[in-house]
Amino acid sequence: MRASIVLAVVAIGLALPAAASAMKLVSITSPVSRGSYVQLIVRTSVARSVCTIRVHHGAGPALVADGIGNKGALFAGILQWRWRMPAKATRGTWSADLSCGAAGTLHTTFVVR
Repeated sequence: MRASIVLAVVAIGLALPAAASAMKLVSITSPVSRGSYVQLIVRTSVARSVCTIRVHHGAGPALVADGIGNKGALFAGILQWRWRMPAKATRGTWSADLSCGAAGTLHTTFVVR
């Protein structure tokens, strides 16, 4: 009984890194000028991934702009977001956090100048 519990814990531990690597950053526009477009592209190896995205600067609220929203991929492949940075966006390092269910999560940064 104890051996089967240890085996189950080891199997779960081995599965977790695989899920975390199921999503990769392909590219992100950086640096980007205020008022210009940012494009974020990720590749997922998990079919039927539904991704949510949050873009923020420091402790400020998440950016809400056209082009930012949930995306879904029926098949494994490329997901892309494109949005315009506000003309009065704070200069500095911004971050984007993606959560794609079984494909995992991704954190990346980009610079607004």
